[in-house]
Amino acid sequence: MLSIDEAKIVTGKFKGVTIHGKSIRLSFMYKGKRCTETLKNVELTKNNIKSAANKRMAILHNIEIGKFSYITTFPNSKTSLAIISSGVSDQTIPLNIYLDKFLADSKVNNRPMTHQHNTCRTDKYIRPALGVRCMTKIKVSDIKQLINTNLMHLSNKTICEVLTPLRAAFRYAIEDELLTVNPMNMVKNPKKEHTDNADPFTQKEISKFSKLTLNV
Repeated sequence: MLSIDEAKIVTGKFKGVTIHGKSIRLSFMYKGKRCTETLKNVELTKNNIKSAANKRMAILHNIEIGKFSYITTFPNSKTSLAIISSGVSDQTIPLNIYLDKFLADSKVNNRPMTHQHNTCRTDKYIRPALGVRCMTKIKVSDIKQLINTNLMHLSNKTICEVLTPLRAAFRYAIEDELLTVNPMNMVKNPKKEHTDNADPFTQKEISKFSKLTLNV
């Protein structure tokens, strides 16, 4: 890991990459405005600085060809939150944005084990199937297909737990007025499996039954 002074020397080789405190920061022009984004939880190493420079180059390329999504690239930045609040790009907000919001709340409001389960189920089942999809484009049929294809091997209880992050994400989107209709309202949790109510014979009862059978 580099010291701050060493990191500043390395970033001097890359345009638009600087050191801010103990973090790496990117600068670029977007829609006529100069934007800066800090890469959080990224250590000051030569490889990370080079990766940051490559990320900036990719951003510039996507801006040039018209495929840059601020919200997708920097989902938790103040600029992205402002875009979401303004509703300017509500047609491009992926589900992942609101799954991140759910997990952030989960970390604060739940025990570590519960949060770990929420994160695992979100990353394993929901993100791969629907994470990059625009929330306004996800239909009830898409969610039911997820349940019928990707979750059918799970118990009904686990399916309900997998759907919890999805329900929360759409609820947050409704609260932010991104959506007016919540597709999860049309998706019911599977019923709980019936418990085994069998009342087996005791050993004493079995012995009595055996005696009665022998006497017949």
